[in-house]
Amino acid sequence: MLLKGTYTVDNIPTYEQYGATPSSNYPSKIKTVGSNINFVNMEDVDKKTSNGMVYSIKNNVLTIKGTATANTTLIFNSKTQVNLKANTYTLNANKNGSLTGVFGYYIYGSTTPSSTKKVLIDGGNLASSTNTGIKTQILTENNYYDCCFGIYFAKNCTTDMTLTPKLEMGTEATPWSPYRNGQCRNRCGE
Repeated sequence: MLLKGTYTVDNIPTYEQYGATPSSNYPSKIKTVGSNINFVNMEDVDKKTSNGMVYSIKNNVLTIKGTATANTTLIFNSKTQVNLKANTYTLNANKNGSLTGVFGYYIYGSTTPSSTKKVLIDGGNLASSTNTGIKTQILTENNYYDCCFGIYFAKNCTTDMTLTPKLEMGTEATPWSPYRNGQCRNRCGE
């Protein structure tokens, strides 16, 4: 530590070891690792075709290409069960590629365990020029069970794109990461 001035034992500033902050003497705001978790955690899917659309999922990246021959809804299973609590959530489709026609993106879930899933967050028509691909919504029920990501495409919808959907708490859409954002593992894999 370099100091400018004249000091005695009684008035020398406290030395702090580099990297020792935060401390009670030098508080710093800490953003925890878990504050940026992506609740979308889709199971990997090898190449499949549904009504003219060819799609696959690898590491939470949905690749979809084709022209729809019928109106279709696809709901993608999560790797682990995702339950949400009442809070404000932001869904970001993170679209890359081309899209024409009607193409919706959603978060599905149920308000009681093992009941029929319904739309919890409706991202709207992603092909619309006014749709940013980001939807913030307040969920008011105490619990939502088995939540997952889903899409809808109407007949004649044409696409060649990837989606890297992210659902997170709060009103800000933060950047997507292939590591589910906010997850970490120690050396023991925990």
